Amino acid sequence: MKKIIYKSNSDDLLHPADRRRFYGFISKRNFQISLSDQIDKGDIVVLTNGKNSDLSKYVRNKVSKNYYIVYDCCDAYLAERKSLRKYFRAIFYFLSGKYKYFYFSNTKLIKEICKISDAVICSSKEQKNEILKYSNNVEIILDLFDDDIFSVKKNYDIEDELNIFWEGQGDNIVEFNDFAPILNKLGKKIKIKLHIVSDKKFKKNFRITFDTNKYLKKIFYNIDISFYMWSVDNLNNIGTKCDIAIIPSSKKFSKMFINKSPNKLHIMWKLGLPTLTSFSYSYSREMKEADIDMICRDASDWEKKILYFYENYEDRRVSALKGLSYVNKKYSDNSKLEKWDKLFNSFGLNIS
Repeated sequence: MKKIIYKSNSDDLLHPADRRRFYGFISKRNFQISLSDQIDKGDIVVLTNGKNSDLSKYVRNKVSKNYYIVYDCCDAYLAERKSLRKYFRAIFYFLSGKYKYFYFSNTKLIKEICKISDAVICSSKEQKNEILKYSNNVEIILDLFDDDIFSVKKNYDIEDELNIFWEGQGDNIVEFNDFAPILNKLGKKIKIKLHIVSDKKFKKNFRITFDTNKYLKKIFYNIDISFYMWSVDNLNNIGTKCDIAIIPSSKKFSKMFINKSPNKLHIMWKLGLPTLTSFSYSYSREMKEADIDMICRDASDWEKKILYFYENYEDRRVSALKGLSYVNKKYSDNSKLEKWDKLFNSFGLNIS
C-alpha cells in the first residue's frame, strides 16, 4: 500500500487549514497517513505553508526525489505586496527553526516548490493563474465546511442595536486597521456591537504578541466589542445571533486579499448571514452569480451599505437567503471530496 506523509499546519491537526483541507479529506476516507519528517519514507508527500512544513528541505532534495509532491498552496503569497513582513518571512522561518536551509526570499522558495511539485492545489482562479507560471498541474479545491456548520440564522429582526460578526485567525486581526475608523464613525449614529470569534493572542510581524481583545478595544473605541475564543460552537452560536457579517480588508494586505478564495464568504452564507465584504475577485464573482450586491470598495461604500442593511429588513433577509441557497447548491463537501479523490487517483492511489 502506498504511503502518504503529511506536513501539517498544526501538531494536533485541529487547525482549520488541516481540518478543512487535506486532513479533513483524508479522515473521511479512513486512509492512514504519517506525520513523519523522513523525506524518503513516503510515496506521496503533501506539503502546506504551515508550521510543520519545511519547504526548504524539499527544494534542497529535489534532485534525488523519488516520491510525488502535492503542495497545498491555499494562501495568496505570490500576490503579496512588498513589505517587511514579506521580506523577512523566510529569514524568520530559518532563525526560528521552521526551515532547515536558508533562503532569502520565501516567495522564490514557494515558486521553486511549485516547480518541483507534481500537483499544486490552490483556492481561487487568480491564484491558479499565477501558479500556472511554475506548474502545469494546478487544481482549485475549496475548504470543507459541513462539519463546522450546525446552525443557520432564522430571525432577521434588529431591535435597538446592530450586531456585526467577524471570525478568523488572530493573524488577520490586522485587517481591521483601516476599517476601525468606519465603525467608530458609525458608532456616533447608531448603536453597534462587534462580535469577534478568533484566537486569544496574535503575532504582528512574526514576533510581537498582542492580546486580541485588548487590541480590538483599543482601535474600536466608539463601539462595544465582544470577544470569544474560536470554537465551532462559538462560530455557530454567536454568528447566527448577529445581524450581518463583515469581511474587511486593509490597504496593507489588499493585493493578497483581492486574490483570496471565497471560503470565508461561503462560511458566512452557510450560517445564513448577510455579508458585507471588501472587494476581491472571488467575492465579486460569487455575489454576482448569487445576485447579491454587498461588495464595499471604499470607506464611503462601507458606511452607506452598513446603514442601508441596518435599516432594510427585507433586503437583509433576502440577501442572506440567496447566499445560503447559492452556496448549498453549488459547493457541497461531496463535490470537493471528489476533486481530492481525482487528484490522488492520478497518482495511482485509489482511496475513495
